[in-house]
Amino acid sequence: MPDPNPLSEYMRVVRTLNLYKLQLLAIESKLRKGGTPARKSLLEQRHGDISAEMEALRAEGDDWLDKLRRVR
Repeated sequence: MPDPNPLSEYMRVVRTLNLYKLQLLAIESKLRKGGTPARKSLLEQRHGDISAEMEALRAEGDDWLDKLRRVR
């Protein structure tokens, strides 16, 4: 299997990060509106999970960007 295209992979990471940002904004909006403590706890947990996924994805994006810089 050939190596993936660094630009395509970097753009995939950027698109996914943008989707995660939208999810975080929606969760933060729901948290501001209030709700039951159990619901808030679930939302806060999901917020933390998404934030952790974003950190890992940012590191992957940095790797692809470095590869892209070397190619050009």
